[in-house]
Amino acid sequence: MRDDAMIASDPEISAWVAANAGAGKTYTLANRVARLLLGDAKPQKILCLTFTKAAAAEMQDRLFRQLGGWAMLPDDELRSETVRIGGDAHEDLAKARRLFAQALETPGGLKVLTLHAFCQVVLSHFPLEAGVPPAFEVLDDQSARELVAEARQHVLERAGSGDLELADAVSLLVTETSEARLSNILDAALGGDRRKLDRFFAGAFSLAARVRDAHGLADEDTIQSIEAGFCGALAHEADSLRAARDWFDTQGLSSWADQARQELRAAGETSHRRAPNAWDRLSPQELQIARMAADGLSNRDIGERLYLSHRTVGYHLYRIFPKLGITSRSQLNAALEGSAAAGGGRGADI
Repeated sequence: MRDDAMIASDPEISAWVAANAGAGKTYTLANRVARLLLGDAKPQKILCLTFTKAAAAEMQDRLFRQLGGWAMLPDDELRSETVRIGGDAHEDLAKARRLFAQALETPGGLKVLTLHAFCQVVLSHFPLEAGVPPAFEVLDDQSARELVAEARQHVLERAGSGDLELADAVSLLVTETSEARLSNILDAALGGDRRKLDRFFAGAFSLAARVRDAHGLADEDTIQSIEAGFCGALAHEADSLRAARDWFDTQGLSSWADQARQELRAAGETSHRRAPNAWDRLSPQELQIARMAADGLSNRDIGERLYLSHRTVGYHLYRIFPKLGITSRSQLNAALEGSAAAGGGRGADI
């Protein structure tokens, strides 16, 4: 029983071959062409089509190597080769050896073409019917890139020579995107993705309507109303930031307050720096001791809570009093409350 590859290579039948890469499709096709030639088919009447140039080159190379090998084989080996591909054991061996020379001498050679190359041949034979110039040439990839670059340069030159609408469009692109991103946009618009752009503009809606729809805008929305809405939302956020900044100041959370100021500056607002107060001159431990002492705790009670000796607490209070500008424990409450109130006061602008 013959295997599938031999059946598919039989020129007397029509075959559809579906197989994975590397399964031997090119080998089977080359054998089919060889069997056509053994059956007295004229080389110029045979046409092989592939999708890629690489596949076409591989098939042609395989076929010529096969026919060229037959021209040099001894009779027994040549007979075995023709039988192996499905030929007749009583094949005319001399004719088999001449196939290589016939293929080489065929005008234009054996036609193993890509689909694009085949269509080009058809168009060249019927240019008037196809509506193309009789002496047309197919544009290669490099020439296409050069022409696109030249057209792009002409557009940019036109934008700088009085075409105001085009100049505005180019200016918008330049200011809203980076140079690399702009180049990618132009490549997509002028390159292989051109049809996507054409389909985008070919819709029923105008470009303005598409932009409105993408951003969820109503027909009555204008640039002014959009700006007003944005500025209103930004003003509300700025109010929240100011309130947070002032509260952080009253709590002595300077790092958080400075971060709120940084956000306000990023929004274009001049934010004031917190006015310095007595808290800035106290360390965290000194502030804790001062608050406990202001609540009426003794040095010993404070020491027990903070795991300090009462003498250490007394030493801290001795340093705290001059920092707050007081001379006794009874003045601590007033000094701390005054510092908290001053913390939200306005200071120098930054």
